[in-house]
Amino acid sequence: MRAYLLALSLVGIWLTPTHGQWGGEIRLSTEPTQWVCEMAVDAGPTVTVYVIHDQVVSATAAAYRVSTCNSTLVYIGQTVYSPYYIGDVNSGIAVTYEGCQSGPYLIQSIEYAATGLLPVDSGLAVKPWPLSGEIEGVDCNFQSTFPDGGVLCIGCVNVGCKNILGADPPYYRCTEPVPVENRSWGKVKALYR
Repeated sequence: MRAYLLALSLVGIWLTPTHGQWGGEIRLSTEPTQWVCEMAVDAGPTVTVYVIHDQVVSATAAAYRVSTCNSTLVYIGQTVYSPYYIGDVNSGIAVTYEGCQSGPYLIQSIEYAATGLLPVDSGLAVKPWPLSGEIEGVDCNFQSTFPDGGVLCIGCVNVGCKNILGADPPYYRCTEPVPVENRSWGKVKALYR
């Protein structure tokens, strides 16, 4: 009986979401109707990236931002396919969808200027909305969900779309810069984390 209860508890822990209700994935793509998560280094003078809420059963809104990862892409502008939104993808955007949506839902497109060849193994990543510190969603019952953030890999030689965020060596990681001053040895060492 104890073994049965232990096994049941472990399965329950394994099936329990670690961070609220999963809300699909906010993905980045080079195509508006399908998920294409890789881009060539010679993509052209302007690049359009599409933001898609994918693998979702029911959603009415999302809040996130998009940042570059070791990339030289320069933000030009955005087109949001819903009349109700606040913010922009650089500083954080909250978008309400037109009704209850399921499956892949095209949220917006983002225009970037490509300055010459783009760095290999660089990209774009969906990051948390600054006001909450989370990538957030709202389901059709008006409950909070927490979608995963997707990436778009540019010139993927050593990494793929799924592991640019945490792959080794560290320069493949898409992380925020660590602000430091060179006044102490500890702060100088923090540059190399």
